[in-house]
Amino acid sequence: PGTGGGQFGFSPGPSGRGIFVYMSGGSAPHASRIDWLDGAGRTEPLIAAPGPYATPRPSPDGRRLAFVKDGDIFVADSERNTLTQVTSTGRAAIPVWAPDGKHIAFSLGGKAGGIGWIRSDGAGDARTLLETAGTASPWSFAPDGRLAFFQRNPGPGLAVWTTPLDLSDPD
Repeated sequence: PGTGGGQFGFSPGPSGRGIFVYMSGGSAPHASRIDWLDGAGRTEPLIAAPGPYATPRPSPDGRRLAFVKDGDIFVADSERNTLTQVTSTGRAAIPVWAPDGKHIAFSLGGKAGGIGWIRSDGAGDARTLLETAGTASPWSFAPDGRLAFFQRNPGPGLAVWTTPLDLSDPD
């Protein structure tokens, strides 16, 4: 919102047709809408009311969308037409769906840094998955279950890291 650039995410979806979700850019930080764009080029508002939304990420099955609003992660379910707040820290950022679609990794934010882990249905409490010396931002899961994230270096620039996760019992 501060630079006027759009934000987007893509999910291959269960049918292989794909789901593309985007937020148009603008200079006003509280003027974004979240829209679905289907393969035929039709758009449909997922959340019509403009708000301070950031980092939209479609679930692996393309049916739900995780995003950040006011420092917390929300999950919108397009089929059930529901919206669930899954964190309540006021400083969560950058949700990343686990391959199972039942969990979300996210940046803990704040000075402590690290990556958190929460169920995508909002059940249970967020847990710390990885503690870091500074802000760490998860970005994606590799096919073998490793989580890729980036972290600010003491100097200029970012460092990209991966960490292995045992996802056989994600709870």
